Amino acid sequence: MDAVKRLPFVKDEGAGLNLWNVLPSGDWAADNKTGRAHGEACVAFMRGEKNPAILFTIVDTIVRRAEAIGGIECGFFQTIAEATIR
Repeated sequence: MDAVKRLPFVKDEGAGLNLWNVLPSGDWAADNKTGRAHGEACVAFMRGEKNPAILFTIVDTIVRRAEAIGGIECGFFQTIAEATIR
C-alpha cells in the first residue's frame, strides 16, 4: 500500500490511509478539473501497479464519506469511465 500514498488525493493519517482526501472549492468547473486530474492519476496508478482493485477501495471511501457528489467526484468518475473505452 506504500505506492498508493503517492496518489494526490490520498493522505496518510497515521492510523490509516484516507483514500479520498479532497476539499471542494465551491467552483464546479475548478473542482471538476481537480477530479479529472485525480482520475488520470488513479488510472495511471492502476495501470502501473497492475492494481485495478484499488478503485473499489477508493469508491467505498467516497461513498461512505460523501454528503453529496460534487465536481471533484464527477470529474474523477468521468475520467475513469473515459479510460475504460480508450
